[in-house]
Amino acid sequence: MGAIKSLWFKVILSVVLVMTALSALLIYVGYREISDSIEKQYEETAFRTARTALSFIDADRLSDYNDQGGDFYEETMKLDAEWSRLVNTQTATFAYAIQPDVSKNFTEIRFVLSTMNDTFPYERFHSGHLRPTSNEEYRQAYEDLYSRKKMRATIIRDNGVSETGDHITVMLPIKNVAGEVKGILCVQRQMEDLRITQRFYLRHMIAAALAVLIFMLLIQGNHLRLNLLDPLKKLTGGVREISGGNLEKKLDIRTGDELEKLAGAFNIMTDELQTYMKNLTAVTAEKERISTELNVAKEIQRGMLPQDFDFGRSDFEIFATMNAAREVGGDFYDFYLLDENHLAVTVADVSGKGIPASLFMVISKTVLKNFATFTTSPDDYSAVLSCANDQLCQGNEEMMFVTVFFGVLEISTGRFIYVNGGHNPPIIYRHAENRCEFLDVEKNFVLGSIEDVPYIQQETRLEQGDLFFAYTDGVNEAMNENHEEYTSERLLKFMNSTNCDADLEILLAAVRADVAEHVGEAEQSDDITMMALRRN
Repeated sequence: MGAIKSLWFKVILSVVLVMTALSALLIYVGYREISDSIEKQYEETAFRTARTALSFIDADRLSDYNDQGGDFYEETMKLDAEWSRLVNTQTATFAYAIQPDVSKNFTEIRFVLSTMNDTFPYERFHSGHLRPTSNEEYRQAYEDLYSRKKMRATIIRDNGVSETGDHITVMLPIKNVAGEVKGILCVQRQMEDLRITQRFYLRHMIAAALAVLIFMLLIQGNHLRLNLLDPLKKLTGGVREISGGNLEKKLDIRTGDELEKLAGAFNIMTDELQTYMKNLTAVTAEKERISTELNVAKEIQRGMLPQDFDFGRSDFEIFATMNAAREVGGDFYDFYLLDENHLAVTVADVSGKGIPASLFMVISKTVLKNFATFTTSPDDYSAVLSCANDQLCQGNEEMMFVTVFFGVLEISTGRFIYVNGGHNPPIIYRHAENRCEFLDVEKNFVLGSIEDVPYIQQETRLEQGDLFFAYTDGVNEAMNENHEEYTSERLLKFMNSTNCDADLEILLAAVRADVAEHVGEAEQSDDITMMALRRN
């Protein structure tokens, strides 16, 4: 019961983390889109004001404008009146014309004329007023306009720390009839609505995201309970009751997946065991019962391993074999499509041999496939092994373990993500180089021994014609009569010497024959499992 709750918590936590990250990303993108849109509207409005203000200026007499007196004082006052009317009707903060000092690399400016909006309590600068350029951004803008690198410039202050509040400043060059730049016209406009709109958006989007998250958690939690947690709880309780000797127990699980198949397999096993136990008589009957049970277990185990290698597709091909050292074994392989573009493959080896190993093998295979099928993070397959490991550790009083190689092939691209749990490194055949090599694998821990072990996933790519070959230690540790092992080095050497472009069934038969040649008359000491996957 505690393990089921732990599993439920981990899956729900994964859903929460994924949805929270996705919601944060969507909110941020929307926030930036709205902010950029508002800033763009302010910018265009400011430029319209600037173009209108520019039309009132006599660029050839720009230096003659003087609001303190002089021959051009009357014209200056007319311009000031036009600008004052313009900034007030267009809600601009103020408009001003300047002449940067080119000889000082635009680090100082001279004000020609400035006009302030009546509603803003800022001090205007009179004609001839000199002041340093505000910062490098302004200096660069002046230089770009004078050098004609830009026809207009925009500077935005929206970080909430400006003395004049969030605002936008647009700049246009003041050109005479000859096209020479004589000065720069600047219009500043406050962006008072920006913060209000941003806060309104964030409040409503966060509230909507929380509502969606709660709704999805309710839906996902109910889905997990009905399709995974409740069936697992029922299966675990039923298996414990059967293992306690109640062969009348029937597992009624209807999920339409591997859990239902496993429950059916256990029901068949208990039915067969009951049938033969009724006919037990003395030693012969005992031997017959044991033999029959092993045969039933062998058929059940055979039925658990996929035998249909034809997916009706031309973009990949797969083939696998498993030869037990006894009637039943602890090795297994598995393969299935997660969707139309992702093929999952598993090769594993349970510790020990015989009935205990075969039972642990069935549970391991089912747990792995269910976690792979229900994973909520498509590219995080290390979580599949992590959760499967924690589940297998529950109630594992015999301290059995299983080595696992699990991988997922993205068929369209050849991207192959894999996680190794203490298993032998597979061999990769590179078609373009006609060369075989061991796949680089992390030394992750086996499954079923220690809870909360981290698993590191890795990635490679299978090009067209490349082949993936996985095996259990029954291959490389196969011993002859002199107790000499076959070794991984001899396997790699054979793979490099044989035709890896051959039919997969023929290729696996060739490997098996080379192992048999080495073993000779010695008894098979361990289960031998092999799988080959080729991307076409």
